[in-house]
Amino acid sequence: HHSYRMGMSLGRFGDGVFFEANFRPGLHDLLNSDRGHGRYLQLDGLNPIIRFTEEKGDRESKWDLARFKILEIRSYHPWSLAGSPLSWGVLFDYYSPKDYGCEFCHAYKFAGAIGASFHPFGESFLLSLLFEPYVELSGRYSRNFRYGPQANVTMVGTFNESIKLKLTSLLTGDLDQSDRADWFLRHQLGVAFNISRVFDLRLSFDQWQRLERTGHNRSEQRVSFHYYF
Repeated sequence: HHSYRMGMSLGRFGDGVFFEANFRPGLHDLLNSDRGHGRYLQLDGLNPIIRFTEEKGDRESKWDLARFKILEIRSYHPWSLAGSPLSWGVLFDYYSPKDYGCEFCHAYKFAGAIGASFHPFGESFLLSLLFEPYVELSGRYSRNFRYGPQANVTMVGTFNESIKLKLTSLLTGDLDQSDRADWFLRHQLGVAFNISRVFDLRLSFDQWQRLERTGHNRSEQRVSFHYYF
């Protein structure tokens, strides 16, 4: 596939519908076709996502910079008899922390990851286990920041080189907020149909769950179409 990407998405968050437009001058993510690129290597950045949320009840329609991924690098080298390289990653992101219960607030996130990856079911499947501590900065937090440990379990499956699946589960500790110290679980499922070198279609599902309290679960679904050039 070509490096530059632009796309559109239609989705649902809670009981509201949204439309998104995005552009990515970055290189490659794990749901892209691996032809011509390093397998299990993600290099992504300078990726803005503009969201329009429809009017709903007392909520007015709104345009929002939902996310601006500044840089994400991840390298998933599987263990083998020939060697045992580490898997690692770095993330610098501006995003909307939906586990915080705010659809339009934003935070800067910094994270570093280290761990190991394996082929548990053959070369077509990769399982990665990462320790990924983070820190976030936002005026919406009680101390203007939050931090904590995070466990990242990711599985990537490849089918016929044109269909890829990625399932990620994150267990995140938000331990230094006086009003909400807790643990959170997030599941992300993405399926990509790499139609050709210049088009792909993606389906995604996200769910956020606060473990120690009920009534804080949220989910988001999205269908996306991308053009590469």
